Amino acid sequence: MRKYCYSGIFMFNFVASGDSMAIWSRILLRPVASLYGFVTALRNTLFDIGFLKSESFDVPVICVGNATVGGTGKTPHTEYIVSVLMKRYRVAILSRGYKRKTKGFVLATPSSVVADIGDEPMQMFRKFPNVTVACCEKRVVGIRKLLSMPLPPEVIVLDDAYQHRYVKAGMNILLCDYNRPIYRDKMLPLGRLRESCKSAVHRATHIVVTKCPKTLAPIDKRVVSSYLDMYPYQKLYYSRISYGLPLSLNGEPVADSFVGWLTSIYEAGASLLVVSGIATPRPLVKQIHEVFHDRVKVLSFADHRMYGKADLERISSELSKLPVGVRYILTTEKDAVKFSEMKLPEWGEQLYYVPIVPQFIDDEKEPLSEALLSYVEKNRRER
Repeated sequence: MRKYCYSGIFMFNFVASGDSMAIWSRILLRPVASLYGFVTALRNTLFDIGFLKSESFDVPVICVGNATVGGTGKTPHTEYIVSVLMKRYRVAILSRGYKRKTKGFVLATPSSVVADIGDEPMQMFRKFPNVTVACCEKRVVGIRKLLSMPLPPEVIVLDDAYQHRYVKAGMNILLCDYNRPIYRDKMLPLGRLRESCKSAVHRATHIVVTKCPKTLAPIDKRVVSSYLDMYPYQKLYYSRISYGLPLSLNGEPVADSFVGWLTSIYEAGASLLVVSGIATPRPLVKQIHEVFHDRVKVLSFADHRMYGKADLERISSELSKLPVGVRYILTTEKDAVKFSEMKLPEWGEQLYYVPIVPQFIDDEKEPLSEALLSYVEKNRRER
């Protein structure tokens, strides 16, 4: 049994049983994918020739995004970029605010909730309370609002805006999943591409191949580089997933390392329920299974899940099925943001989360951090 889930403009589930059904599904989806590819190519061409206008701003604008639907590690890498820049400059993060209940320009404040700005902007606002976080569907409008503030930002980071070409960013950072190369993917809904690999890659100034294995041989890098067919001025980086300190729901560290915490509770005989509502929980689950060989249950929800009463009841039910003894719940940082706003059952005291931290591989020669600082310093407004 194979299950294909496609998101975006064309979104539906198709379950194919057997190879013949899978072949027929590809045949049926190919014309739709071709039409989608034509529309996105035409749109990009209209921007390239100036028929559709991209607006520039006299402030450094960094766009972070991907060419596919699904998780490529966008939020952790956006947080990395912000953590580098905030040490020297006033930084603003501008996001669409996916699944928020509000409309238009919304500025995050201490009284904001997930419904106001979305789960990922809320995660970043809580992590960087001194950074301006705002949401606006129309990024041009959002930037203008930010620049009209009494103390405007010195640099703006556009979160998940790679296909939003009405803003001309000075630095376009494209994220690509190592495990699902964009040069082998197909257009929606046949694959996960939002636009062709060629158009996405050639518009980037910097490309980060994310979720790489712990060891990456030089030949592996050469293969990726050759397939991406980059221009000489473009920079290529590789990163892998690492995990920060495990935290209680109120943000207090509970151990000095994630693996150390997992090992200690496993050796103590505890059971673990993993709850996730992210696009790609596989790396986290794999890390947990390296320590928890048994007494672990994984409960996955759809990405950006807005949890309700029925979900809490399901979590309680799955938790009760674990072996008798001490039971813990581990979730992601994005999910923890939503759980922290809810009235949880008693198991809320056993709920912990772990942040994702990108770790760059062999970037000592030209670190992305230096490229970020150099770009902003050369393009920022005069004080």
